[in-house]
Amino acid sequence: MHVARIAPVFSRSFASALFLTALVGCSSDPAPDASTPVDAATDTTPQDATPDTAPVDVPPPQMSQIFGPCRADTECAVGLSCRTETATGYPGGECNTVCTSDEDCVLIPEDGSPPIDGWCPPAVGTAPRYCQRVCANGIDCERAGYTCRTYNAGTLTETKACIPVCTDESCVNGTVCDHDSGRCRAMGTTPTGRTLGQSCQPEMRTGAPTPPADQICRSGLCQADWSPDSRGNRFYTGWNGGYCISRCILPQGYNSSTFWGEAGMTVPLPQGTCPTGGICLPGNSYARGDLGTCYKGCTTNDDCRPMEGYQCQRQIQLTQTTTRRFANGFCVPVNCLNTATPCPSGLTCRRNANGSGSCIPEMTASP
Repeated sequence: MHVARIAPVFSRSFASALFLTALVGCSSDPAPDASTPVDAATDTTPQDATPDTAPVDVPPPQMSQIFGPCRADTECAVGLSCRTETATGYPGGECNTVCTSDEDCVLIPEDGSPPIDGWCPPAVGTAPRYCQRVCANGIDCERAGYTCRTYNAGTLTETKACIPVCTDESCVNGTVCDHDSGRCRAMGTTPTGRTLGQSCQPEMRTGAPTPPADQICRSGLCQADWSPDSRGNRFYTGWNGGYCISRCILPQGYNSSTFWGEAGMTVPLPQGTCPTGGICLPGNSYARGDLGTCYKGCTTNDDCRPMEGYQCQRQIQLTQTTTRRFANGFCVPVNCLNTATPCPSGLTCRRNANGSGSCIPEMTASP
C-alpha cells in the first residue's frame, strides 16, 4: 500500500514554546499527531459549542461507494453497509465494510480515476475492524466533517487515514455536532463527561484504576498528569490534574510565516471547529482542513487553573527571531524556569530534557 506523507513544518522554537515535546501525556490518543485547552474543580457542567438547531436532511448520492455518505444500507453499493450518523456519530453516515486486510478497503472510483488506498486498522479487543480511507492531508478526505490523522507516527507502520471531526454543517441527518467529541449526536441529548480544559483522568492507564465517568473527557483525550516510567513509578508530566483536549479542523488563514495574523495583539487566535471558548492550534501542518488540537482559550492567567500550574499563553515564538502576539491565548502548563512564571504553592520546578521546566507535586519528584 502506498501511503502519502507530509513533513512536519513546525519549528523547534514553536514546539518548545508550547511545551509539547516533553509534556504531552494523553492516554488514549497522542495529541495529534499534534501535541496540544472552566476550572475542573468547580465547573462540571458540559458545554455545548452551539445550541441545537434543526439540521437540513441532505440525501446522499444513490449507491455510495466505500467511504461515501449514506442514511441506510440501501444507499450503499453491494457488499457495503451504512454506518449511520445516528449510530456512529460519523457526519453524513459512511458506507463501509468489516475488513481483514487493506485490500478489502480499496476505493475504485466510478469515473475511472486511479484507485484510492484504504487501511484496515489493527483489531482492538473483539471489536470488528472497519476500513479507513488513506489520505495525504485533510482536504484529501473530500468530505465535510472529515480530516486526516497520522497513526504510529515515526514508525515503519506510520499511516495517514481519514477520521470524522464534525462541523455544524456536516451533521445533516437529524443530529447536531458535539464539538468535544467531534461526533454528531441526536438532537436533545446531553453529552456527559469533562469538557475542554477541565481536569480529567485517562480512561486507561497502567497502574491506575478505571476512573469514574464524571472524570472522563467527552473527547476521550486527556493529557494525563502522570504516566508510569520503565520501573512502574509515576512520572509527572506537568499537566497537573489532567487536562481535556479535543480535535479540530484547521480553518483557512494559518501559514508558516505569520501564524494566522500579523505581529501585534489585536488579532485573535481562531476557534476553528473547537467547542465554544476553545482555540484550534496546528500540529504538523498549517494547511486549511488539516488536523489540529483544541485548548481552552483565555485572556488572563486566572482563566487557566493557575493554582495547578497553568498560564494563559498569548505569545508564540515561530523561530528564534520571529514572535507573534495575539488578542487572546490558550491555557498550557507554565515553564517554571522562566522567573515570571514560578510554580504555585505545593508544586516544585523540575528541569526537563528539552530545557523547559515543569511544575510537579512536591515530595514526588521523579527523574
